[in-house]
Amino acid sequence: LRFARGGKIIVAAGKTLTIDCPIVADWKQQIFDGPGTVKFGWNSDHRVSVCWKGATGNINNNAPFIQWALDQMSVIQGTVIIPFRDFRYTNALKIHSNTIIEGQGRKFTCTLHPIDCPAVIIDGSPVDGGWIFRIKIKNLTIFGDGTSDAHGDKLVTLRNAYNVEMEDVWIYNQKTSI
Repeated sequence: LRFARGGKIIVAAGKTLTIDCPIVADWKQQIFDGPGTVKFGWNSDHRVSVCWKGATGNINNNAPFIQWALDQMSVIQGTVIIPFRDFRYTNALKIHSNTIIEGQGRKFTCTLHPIDCPAVIIDGSPVDGGWIFRIKIKNLTIFGDGTSDAHGDKLVTLRNAYNVEMEDVWIYNQKTSI
């Protein structure tokens, strides 16, 4: 399934679109819109960008779009791509088993930037249709705003964590990180 620049599928309310083939699209472009549901099957290429459902980096709450990608990939053991941007959000992201999160760069080029909330809750519990396996986060910066400490929260929380791997992950501006 190939998307030209500006190409988009709009899924109507109450409808589900299941993608069961590889997608060719710019990681930074929105390709799905509408109130309906988009899911990925086992024949997809097991990679999804947080921007495909609407994360832009220039709004304060990208959490719904990022969480959508995390939920989709945990079911099929896939990779969530974080493009070059600063993604701000106001609700902690929940990372389930079987998920790889991969930034497209290092240090401040691909940033998760929580605002007045923890950054991520790494939860190794299986999701519906998934298995307990591993979680990997790589090539990403988590930039705290310092407020998680004030609420007694950790920037990164581990729950039921089994085989969590972090590679080239930078955590900045937070007294209590994990």
